[in-house]
Amino acid sequence: ESRRCGRLLIFDAAWIPTQMSVEASTLVSAMVLWHLLQLLDGYGVKLAGQVVNFKRMDFKDVVEVVERRSRPTGSVNSFEAWVRSACTTKDDVFKQWCLVTAAAFNAQQDCACLVLLDQTELLVKQRLGQPSSFGGSRSRFTEVCSQFP
Repeated sequence: ESRRCGRLLIFDAAWIPTQMSVEASTLVSAMVLWHLLQLLDGYGVKLAGQVVNFKRMDFKDVVEVVERRSRPTGSVNSFEAWVRSACTTKDDVFKQWCLVTAAAFNAQQDCACLVLLDQTELLVKQRLGQPSSFGGSRSRFTEVCSQFP
């Protein structure tokens, strides 16, 4: 059901080490927003009386939008303007994910938002970060996963 309603996000975790300079919460927000752009490419969704137009973007460009480095392009209804107004925190992004999929796919409130981070390639090429308090190492992957609800 989550897949049918746009609430199954699958992301290649091998991308995580390429974004070392990006805060983990920013990276998680960008993953969710990038998922919505892929899912709704070419469509507009009415949210709070405004139509938000979704068009594919490169992941690095989505990160820039989340970091507020880019200026909104197009009309007030643009994706960038919506992110700036409705997605100011990571929690807002998760809330908007539910609202967008409810509006676009009639997803019910009890339909879970699920995240699958494909770790296959990452585990083969894992880069370890700072030591953890458990005696092992805390990876960038662990840092990013800790940002999901």
